[in-house]
Amino acid sequence: MGFTINEDRGSVIARLLFLAVLVMAGFIYMNWTLRESKRYAPQQHAISSVRNVVTSQVTYSETIGDGTYADSLDLLYSSNLIDSVLASGTKEGYIFILSTDAGTDSFAFYATPITYDGRSRSFFTDETGVIRYTTEERPATADDTPLGQ
Repeated sequence: MGFTINEDRGSVIARLLFLAVLVMAGFIYMNWTLRESKRYAPQQHAISSVRNVVTSQVTYSETIGDGTYADSLDLLYSSNLIDSVLASGTKEGYIFILSTDAGTDSFAFYATPITYDGRSRSFFTDETGVIRYTTEERPATADDTPLGQ
């Protein structure tokens, strides 16, 4: 008992259609994943910049600052601890502000989106090194949720 020519053709066509549907589903998923990663890339860059400033502040305090933190991004830049783009205060869709009282042992660092899109997050850190965020349209503060929770 074998297959007839018509049954073979129908089976081949069904398999090809199934394969085409699988390939299209794969492309749709890849496209969605790519769009989502591009959407969150600025936030990841901002988090990286916040971590960079914390590390730079610790390095500055332990070396050049004699126990005190830098009072400006320009000072961290001139000490070769951050790049010129971050020192400018604007990078990858975020505004960065370093706040300290000169010569103190504390600082606050803010990363706020230039524009909010409903999924944006603002970030905050201080001398504790804990990065905090909010999804509200305002700068994050020490009272907001720690990153990773």
